[in-house]
Amino acid sequence: MLEWEIDEFEKSDSVRKARKLSEGSMDKIDRLLTDSLAIKILAMTIGRELTVQDIKDNLDVSIVTCYTVVKQLRDVGLLIEVGKSRTSTHGLSTLYTSTLKTSMIRLTGGYIEIFYIFDDGTVLTRIEQVFDQSKLGSSRKRRPVLNP
Repeated sequence: MLEWEIDEFEKSDSVRKARKLSEGSMDKIDRLLTDSLAIKILAMTIGRELTVQDIKDNLDVSIVTCYTVVKQLRDVGLLIEVGKSRTSTHGLSTLYTSTLKTSMIRLTGGYIEIFYIFDDGTVLTRIEQVFDQSKLGSSRKRRPVLNP
């Protein structure tokens, strides 16, 4: 039974605020999106409203670990609270949903390209050069070392 939920205006405002929060946390977001548990939580909550207990039960992790990662995702604006649900064993539980619609990481030619598409249609991209070709030394051919 749903105890309360935010309306569409409040939800879009929450997504907008979370997106603004995420703009200042891109490095933290990049790190979270390399954590397999964080990625799984985001994948589960895209288009769904789930409690931490729901997430924990589906991922078979401890409740403490689940709360920790959910808090990290919420703190950088990738999850928002969308309501409360009454459960039979835990009283009121907060419902969370992802603010991301999709995310992609592409590795190509010495660059990392990261794309974030939010529920409100906002697209954030980052392109980072991983290495400088000139620092790799001359382009002389390397000979393989033969085993003795």
